[in-house]
Amino acid sequence: MWYIYSQPIFVFRFLSKIGIAVYLLWITIGLPVVSGLALLVLLVPCNVLMAYYQGRLQRQNLEWKDKRIKMTSEVLSGIKVLKLYAWEESFQSRIMEIRHQEVLVLTKLAWINAFGIFLWTCAPYLVCLVSFATYVIIYPAEVLTADMAFVTLALFNILQFPISFIPEMVSFTSQAAVSLKRIGKYLCEAELNLRDTKASPANRGNLLAIDIVI
Repeated sequence: MWYIYSQPIFVFRFLSKIGIAVYLLWITIGLPVVSGLALLVLLVPCNVLMAYYQGRLQRQNLEWKDKRIKMTSEVLSGIKVLKLYAWEESFQSRIMEIRHQEVLVLTKLAWINAFGIFLWTCAPYLVCLVSFATYVIIYPAEVLTADMAFVTLALFNILQFPISFIPEMVSFTSQAAVSLKRIGKYLCEAELNLRDTKASPANRGNLLAIDIVI
C-alpha cells in the first residue's frame, strides 16, 4: 500500500485534489476558508513533533529487536552447553526482559500512531466548524444557507481522505529514514576477513566468540 501511495502520480493526485477543493471552498464561502486552512497549518507542528518521536522510538525498537535476535541466536547456537549447565531459565528471563522493553516501545509507537490518525481524521470536521464559525462572525448580515452549507460539507468531505493520509505518510517516512540509516551504517562497515578468524568456546556467559588470529 505504501509503495503505491509513494508513487509521484498519487502524490500529485492528492495535492491536486486538495488544491481544487480549497479553490472551490474559496468560491463558495470566501475568506472564512482561510481560518480553516490556518487550523491545518497549526496542526503541522504537531505532525512534525509526532514524526520526531516516531523516528526516535523506531530506532529504540530496532535496537531492542537486534538484542533479542542476537540473544536468541546465541541460545540456539549453544543449546547443548545451555542444557548442560541448566541455564534455560536464566537465558529465558533475559530474553523475556528484552522482549518486554521492545513491547513497551511498540506500545508507545502505537499510541502515537493512533493519536495522529485520530487528529487528522477529526481535522476536516474541525476545519469545517471553524470555517462556519468564522463565516458567521465576519458576515453577520449574511445567512448561511443550506445549499452553501451542504456544498461546503461535501468539499470538506473530499479533503478528508487526502488529509487522513498524512499521518500514515509521516509514519512510513520516519520508518524509512531509520531503515535507510541502518542500511547505510551496515554498508559502510569495514570488511571482515573470515580466513583470519576462528571459532572458540566462549567464557563469562557468552556461548561463542571469535578470536582474531595474528
